[in-house]
Amino acid sequence: MPGMNGFELGGYIGGIHPETSVLFVSGYAEDSSPVRKGLRTAGQAFLLKPFTRDALLGKVKEILDS
Repeated sequence: MPGMNGFELGGYIGGIHPETSVLFVSGYAEDSSPVRKGLRTAGQAFLLKPFTRDALLGKVKEILDS
């Protein structure tokens, strides 16, 4: 994504379509705790790699149910 990162893209999409849910997925960062903390503060859904198919399905269900 030239010109923006995933968090910026999520904010842009939310500004245009606030009804749209966004699920952020991490890279394989050694310490992604600052990212997770920032996303939790912003109320955004987050999934840390590596994850299982069941974890992904569970997170998507959680988002859709909220």
